Amino acid sequence: MVLDFMLDPVLIPLLRLPSLLSIAIISFVITLIVTLVYRKFTDQSLMKSLKQEIKGYQEEMKKSRDDPQKLLKIQKKAMDANLKYMSHSFKPTLITLIPILLIFGWLNAHFTYQPLIAGEDFFVTAQFDKAAEGAMLIEVPQGFSLKSPANQSIKDSKIEWKMSGPAGNYVLKYTYDQRDISQSIRLNKDSSDKLYEKPVLIKNDLIAQGFPKDTKLKSITIGNQRTRPFGTFNLWGWFPGWLATYIILSIIFSIGMRKVLDVH
Repeated sequence: MVLDFMLDPVLIPLLRLPSLLSIAIISFVITLIVTLVYRKFTDQSLMKSLKQEIKGYQEEMKKSRDDPQKLLKIQKKAMDANLKYMSHSFKPTLITLIPILLIFGWLNAHFTYQPLIAGEDFFVTAQFDKAAEGAMLIEVPQGFSLKSPANQSIKDSKIEWKMSGPAGNYVLKYTYDQRDISQSIRLNKDSSDKLYEKPVLIKNDLIAQGFPKDTKLKSITIGNQRTRPFGTFNLWGWFPGWLATYIILSIIFSIGMRKVLDVH
């Protein structure tokens, strides 16, 4: 990723902490910086005045529900005040936007999945179109234990291999439709090391390796589990990932910081 050499020394030590704690620390720091930048580059007296003005218009609109003409006039004034408020917020938003997007890219590459652990079994799954036929061969690195046949025929639109291996960085190689595919893989010594290689090759990745656009091979997925910062907690079967966790925490931190720092 772009600027990894700058972000890695600062953020990689956080990967050794529990995921929830790591995301909480990053969310707190980013929210604090954004709040301070916002406070620095906005006229707080004006912003406070505009917020009070908007709040006043909202109260007036509640009282004018039975008078459509008056209500429209108040709504127009409220919209003008909102636009003015947003225009003054634009500069600090622009200042922080690019750095935040870069950090989000780093987080997506390091917190979306859990790493693979040396000696533990994992699966590699090749997914195909429904009409796909034929077989696919996998070649594993020396020292790996392949617990499924290396050459398998497509069944129910997929092929699955089970394996394990020692700690290290490797390359898995596949052959399908007389073409070769390479995929990087990382196995860590223990769960304290959270680094991993991109676990999914999608069709664009396959095309970049020489496959035609109409290839029947849809994806190849290494069995990294998705990160669940809240553990077994879920909402009707939905387990919040790193992004949802970040958003929830940043909202909480932002509300608290704005009150403490008197930011409007």
